[in-house]
Amino acid sequence: ALGTRVERGSEDELVEVCEDEEVESFGAPQFTDADLPLVSQSSTYPEENSGEQGTGDEQVEGTKGEVVQVDGLTSSTSTRREGEGAVVEALRARVRELEEACQRPLNTTCRVCHEDYEAPLVSVSCWHVHCRACWFGALASRRLCPQCSVITGPSDLRRVYL
Repeated sequence: ALGTRVERGSEDELVEVCEDEEVESFGAPQFTDADLPLVSQSSTYPEENSGEQGTGDEQVEGTKGEVVQVDGLTSSTSTRREGEGAVVEALRARVRELEEACQRPLNTTCRVCHEDYEAPLVSVSCWHVHCRACWFGALASRRLCPQCSVITGPSDLRRVYL
């Protein structure tokens, strides 16, 4: 085009990648392959009920020793009143928990497990932040970022202090 000059270099040029630059920028690796959990080849995902299936109508011993049918409509009036009080207390506790959650800053949850960060780690490959358990679980099975699928190793992870 106008005033543009393109110079083509040799495609056989040797490009030297120096890992010292990464160490200078991000510090020494904080994790290795030895930190990853061992994954069994037979089952990647544990089954939730271990093969046990309930009928839906099960009997549980009540607070005063009487038998109450779960998922059924039968129970004594005294047990029902005690149960209502327990339900009300559980709901009040849940409301307090949600009010406290509203007071916390946003975006402090892992995008994989949706739990609050306890030990957040960031990958220097893609800059995604996930909790330690999610990162190690993903790297133990696939060596990829669980969010964007960029190839990531344990040596690419760094601790983050939020």
